[in-house]
Amino acid sequence: MRYHKLTSLLLILASFAAPTEALPQEDPPKTPAAVRDVLYVRPFTLETGYLFTWVPERPIVERGTIVVLSVDPALVEPRNSAEPVLYAGDRVVERLNWGNQSGNVIVVVPGNVDVTAEPFWFGSPGLPGRVSPEQVRSELATIRRSAKTIPAARIQSVTEPEIQARDFAELLKGELAELVLRFSPQESDLARKWRLPEARRAEPRVPAVDDQTGELK
Repeated sequence: MRYHKLTSLLLILASFAAPTEALPQEDPPKTPAAVRDVLYVRPFTLETGYLFTWVPERPIVERGTIVVLSVDPALVEPRNSAEPVLYAGDRVVERLNWGNQSGNVIVVVPGNVDVTAEPFWFGSPGLPGRVSPEQVRSELATIRRSAKTIPAARIQSVTEPEIQARDFAELLKGELAELVLRFSPQESDLARKWRLPEARRAEPRVPAVDDQTGELK
């Protein structure tokens, strides 16, 4: 497997369309909060890995799982303040769209993970990678006690065969763009942007990355 920096740049700079409307200032709903449902699951492998910048360890991702989640739209509403962090079990997942209009969020869970065994949930507002492990464990314990578990049979029923791609850019232009059109058509401009011959710089959302050092802000 190889690692290519361009794929990481596509991921950071071309994932989200910057909202044009004024962002709401209300506090987000109470967290921790579980997602409503799992709508789609598909493992993937890449010939060329990418740098996962949403955590301080910055691992190279060569395999992972694409998941589409049904969520409370208020939890993913764009805002000018910190947003709830989305997890699978105790690991941060990467949100690829806003989902506030459709209520559906497309995410990538990096690495090997059994999505039938780990709850998807929103933790306290903050920046991924800056939340303490103790806080994550405490909130995850609350979710495990209080939230209704999505049955493994339900998740298995929406799981597709593994997909292989040359790199993450190919995944964005193909499978991920199709998922936006299918599950969050209000964001069709995002899918069209991913399919451009070259990525155009968009306003990055969380996590913010320092252009000089490449580190999380």
